[in-house]
Amino acid sequence: MTWRRALVVGLVLVGGGDVARVERAPLPYSRPLRDPVVLTSDWLASWIDLRSIDPDSRAFLFELQLSALSRANAIRKQTGIPGDLGTAALVAMTAGPDKDYLLKIARRESAMNPWARADRSSAAGLFQFTENTWLCMVLQAGPQFGVKTSFRLVRTDDGRCRTPDSAERSRLLALRYDPVLSTKLAVALTSINDKQFVDSFGRLPSDNERYVLHVFGADGGTRLLQLAAAKPDLVAASILPAAARANPSLFYDGRGHARSVAEVVITLER
Repeated sequence: MTWRRALVVGLVLVGGGDVARVERAPLPYSRPLRDPVVLTSDWLASWIDLRSIDPDSRAFLFELQLSALSRANAIRKQTGIPGDLGTAALVAMTAGPDKDYLLKIARRESAMNPWARADRSSAAGLFQFTENTWLCMVLQAGPQFGVKTSFRLVRTDDGRCRTPDSAERSRLLALRYDPVLSTKLAVALTSINDKQFVDSFGRLPSDNERYVLHVFGADGGTRLLQLAAAKPDLVAASILPAAARANPSLFYDGRGHARSVAEVVITLER
């Protein structure tokens, strides 16, 4: 056993993980995560910055990581890391100073399930990125995290982000299911939203205000928060009709009564 393997085994044992070996299966070491059923050792290696380790050692490390997260059968079932402690660990180790906030958002948005999809909108992944928001974040922040596009991805005059190739669009949208990349872009999105909030209100947002911006976008969230302070009784669905159609339980109570802008903000704080 090499010193690297011995070190990893020691760390896993100290952490209380189950180090039972995963049944060997061919792994595509050179491909990053591209869709919900492909999870590779290279993907995990990029997270922990161990690309310099030889493939066999990296595969061994990958197996130990999965075992330590009590999911040693994840490779065999080809379901990726389930939405529980394993995903929470990835988010916490990726999010940096924002980890506590982003862990709360991931739990609320997807119950920590990387494969979660919304019924009424295009939202998907840990942080429920809609298709347009995700593509815009890929355009704005993706390159710094190694996301490469084969075709031109542009932001149009109406604020939407598009690529002329449908296959490329599908590939980019599938990256929402990568919990590490999704967390990195959630960090970038939070930073953008924070800046717009500071520009509008002259102070940093609370975590509840951050969540409003996450749900409705920087523009919609800022408008909702401004109206909640200035005209709290306005019907929220009249201000954000598209969001109301996608999230009726947020804009209407159990009896079907429309909530005000102030009530929607309070509901998001629960």
